Amino acid sequence: LALSSTAVATKQLVEQDELQQAHGKLSLAILLFQDLAAVPFLIIVPALAGTGQDSVGELLLERIGVGTLIFLLMLAAGRWLLRPLFQHIATARSSELFMLTALLVVLASAFLTEHHGLSAALGAFLAGVMLAETEYVHQIESDIQPFRDILLGLFLIYIGLVLDPRVVKNDWPWIIAIVSALIVFKTIVITFLARMAGGTFITSIRIRVVFCQGSEFFVYTSYVA
Repeated sequence: LALSSTAVATKQLVEQDELQQAHGKLSLAILLFQDLAAVPFLIIVPALAGTGQDSVGELLLERIGVGTLIFLLMLAAGRWLLRPLFQHIATARSSELFMLTALLVVLASAFLTEHHGLSAALGAFLAGVMLAETEYVHQIESDIQPFRDILLGLFLIYIGLVLDPRVVKNDWPWIIAIVSALIVFKTIVITFLARMAGGTFITSIRIRVVFCQGSEFFVYTSYVA
């Protein structure tokens, strides 16, 4: 519930040309921290949504151990395997091959983590970390730029498809009440924290507007549970 949508918030800040303003910089810092905090969440939530045959403690230890091992292995692979691979691909001077290799790394990483009982989203995040460690990060970012908005749109469509219209029809008063309570509660808490951090009143108001919405992660965890 504490997380907010990075995709929605950053796109809003960029379109309004507010990313370099005080509230934009603070918002971006908080969003990046939330993205990092989502990594252990993506490990813990599937364990909490287990079959019930094992204790929660054992599941958490198992998933955290597997997640940590995969994380270390993928970081090592990113440092010692991806760099020589992209150096070899760069000699071909083919942007299409470069782009396809980057997408293949992301898909393979997502498949690996999902195959071991973790989240595909965790694998995609780790692939992004690995690709960011290479010296070709700017070229990769430029090559996959056309796919970013398309894949983001597909992701949001997928989140929307999880919605069950029958639940909305039957429980719409509760849904409206819960969403309203979430927005009001987050607005109050974020305003208070922004003021404690030394932000001005105007900055606090702008930050709370950015973060009062919920995150796709909440929908994802609800779906997994």
